[in-house]
Amino acid sequence: MKTIIVLFSGSGTNLQNIINTYQNKYHIQTITNNKNANGIKICEEHNIKCAVIDEKSFENRLSYNKKLVEYLKPLEKNLIVLAGYMRIIPKFLLDEISTPIINLHPSLLPRHKGLQAIEKSFEDEYEDAGVTVHYVNSELDAGEIIVQLSFNKKDYTDFSNFKNKVKSLDYNIMPMAINKVLL
Repeated sequence: MKTIIVLFSGSGTNLQNIINTYQNKYHIQTITNNKNANGIKICEEHNIKCAVIDEKSFENRLSYNKKLVEYLKPLEKNLIVLAGYMRIIPKFLLDEISTPIINLHPSLLPRHKGLQAIEKSFEDEYEDAGVTVHYVNSELDAGEIIVQLSFNKKDYTDFSNFKNKVKSLDYNIMPMAINKVLL
């Protein structure tokens, strides 16, 4: 059985979607950098192993990332998924871990890399917006695009509705990307 490792930092809504879609097809393990992340409860509810490597317990991000590599290296893994993992993956981790890593980003890359992508998409001059899943490389949000989903912005003039539309695409796109990478 193939293994997916999901890294997350917060609420775990995308993690929940991955569990719902793949728990009976793939072995799922998780890692969080936030000891207070709601996703930990989701893992407990589904009897899924969750490693808590609390970033705040390290003196700096480099020490944290070294521990993350130390934890990841021996694990059997076919895919690493960043699902609401709010940290940049450093180059040395990519060099140490040969497993494909994919990331969900809430814009149509290459537009709006980095933080506040939803806000930037809402305010830009383009007629469309959407979400992207891409391979992680050493440049921020610049890896090869696996899949994108888009929608016409004209029906979403209220930011709250726009944000909800973007979030709703998250749940459709991640299974599409995982299937494309693992099949």
